[in-house]
Amino acid sequence: MTLATSVEGMPYCASLFYAFLPANDMLVFKSAPQTIHIQQALKNASVAGTIHANPITILKLQGIQFTGIFTPLSETDIFDAASQVYMKKFPFAGVILQADFWAIKLHHIKMTDNRLGFGKKLIWDASKVTEIG
Repeated sequence: MTLATSVEGMPYCASLFYAFLPANDMLVFKSAPQTIHIQQALKNASVAGTIHANPITILKLQGIQFTGIFTPLSETDIFDAASQVYMKKFPFAGVILQADFWAIKLHHIKMTDNRLGFGKKLIWDASKVTEIG
């Protein structure tokens, strides 16, 4: 995924491996606390990002844009579940990546899925799903 942060008018993006925690509508990832994106997210928890597959043709394009709230996981009751989901997906991360666990509580997602028809959009907004196009 690409995570976008911003503090005092200074935007920043980072590419990260993530796992989805469906029971909590969260994206979980590992990153070092001294990185720019983590430092910015600690100051401004409103974040945005994208996730997409690399399609061979435009008719197979799939991807989402999202907004959410950044959350340090070390102080939450979901730390164990979140870290297990992430480590199951990326077992190498425990060995080579000395970093902390973080999450994004999703608030809004717009998904483009051209496999359902060119320009097909699905919108999820914490309480409802709608279709566009």
